[in-house]
This record gives sequence, C-alpha cells and structure tokens, in this order.
Amino acid sequence: QMAAPGASPETALISGYLTKLGAVVKNWKLRWMVLNKDGKLHYYKKQPQPGDEPQGTLAITSDCIRLLEWDQVSSLVKWPSAAPEHSGFGLGMRGGRMFFMYCESAEACSRWLGTIRSVGANIVHEDGVEVQRPEFPEPTLSNTSSNSGSERPLSAFVPAHVSAADAADPRCYVHKVVGGIVVRAEHAAKP
Repeated sequence: QMAAPGASPETALISGYLTKLGAVVKNWKLRWMVLNKDGKLHYYKKQPQPGDEPQGTLAITSDCIRLLEWDQVSSLVKWPSAAPEHSGFGLGMRGGRMFFMYCESAEACSRWLGTIRSVGANIVHEDGVEVQRPEFPEPTLSNTSSNSGSERPLSAFVPAHVSAADAADPRCYVHKVVGGIVVRAEHAAKP
C-alpha cells in the first residue's frame, strides 16, 4: 500500500495539528499538517494513515511569497479566543490567497515558522528580519533609435528629488518617457 503524501517520517521536516481558517466557510478547522523536505505542506482532517490523500497541499517553496507573523496578522482576521497570543501566522500565496493558521503555543509557532523559512526560498519575511536576495543588475532601457547601443539605467529617467512645493501639491502627476525625455503630466482623476 502506498504511503500518504507527506506522511513519511523520512521526508517530513515537521508535522502536527494546526488550526486553519477555511477558505469558503470562514471558520477555524483543526488540521494535521506535514511540511516535507520538498517544501510541500500537506494538510489532513486527522493524522493520516498509509493511503490517505491530503485535503490540500501548499507548495511553500514555489508558491509562498509572504510569511506574516503574529504582529502582522493579529488584526487581519478575527482569531478565536482559544488561539494563544503569538501563536498565529499567515502564508501569502502567489495566487493571492492568504492562509491563516495558529498553533497550540507561541513556542510551537516559532518551530513551524523556522521550518517554513528553511524551505521557503521565495518568501519575503514580514518579521523585521532582512532577507538575503540575489543581486540583480538594475534594469536598463536601450536606445533603439540610435546605433550607439548605449543603455541607460531606468533611474536616469526618474527625477532625483521631489520639491517641497510638489510634495504639498494635492494633484497627482505621472512621469512618462517620451522620445528619451521625461515628461510630467497631471494624472486625470476619476470623479
């Protein structure tokens, strides 16, 4: 018989019960969660037996782009009174959905967050810790109208500062690059 996805102790980094907010019916549901070495977070209604299929799977490594800790999520949803302080967190996914869940204690939450961070290469951590990202060259605009092949960084087209008068101006402006020149135009506001 085939083992349930995520149920193998050889591939599981962490597992246990977490309470998660439902997507359609907005109530809190206790779910057995298993985070595998491959970055997949499987969840089940109860601790799985061999052959059990997960109710759902979150691809933390490839699809999770935000990890919000208690200070960021405590005011975003109505947490049940059973949720201990500093035990909840949120996982923001590429598709726009935010998964909210909480653990039985702040210590358990800290273990889960650390393990999620260890597999979440794409996550921007919202806990005040600077995340090391690979360095990418600044985007450039090629001057295709000339044969010089010269490229200028995009920052060359953006004004270096905003004056105090502009900052006090309630109107909204857009800056466009037209023929290699930055043009400032008033943005047409919708009534």
